[in-house]
Amino acid sequence: MEPARFATGFTRACWSDPARPPEVRVAAALGWLCLVEDPAPEDLRAVLDELVTDELGLLMAQVPWLQQVDPYFGAGLAHTLNHTLDPVQRPTFPDSWGGPKGFADDPPF
Repeated sequence: MEPARFATGFTRACWSDPARPPEVRVAAALGWLCLVEDPAPEDLRAVLDELVTDELGLLMAQVPWLQQVDPYFGAGLAHTLNHTLDPVQRPTFPDSWGGPKGFADDPPF
């Protein structure tokens, strides 16, 4: 089995398994969203609606890359999920050659 299909199936199995801890299910849901181009299914959204709490956000704020999203208030998880579930088209700015470009040092979201 190719690695991407395995990872997609594994993460889906993790986020949809009610026996797993909330932090595992939410991390797996985020991983699944990053692996696929499909919109989030309703059952995934229901899992996130149920499990993502302020307490879980503070617990997961210890993850180094989530600290980069929001280093002060523990809202990195919420910001990341909001962007992943409902991405907003970032504005682009013309460069000196006339093509649309963003800033090279823009954060990933």
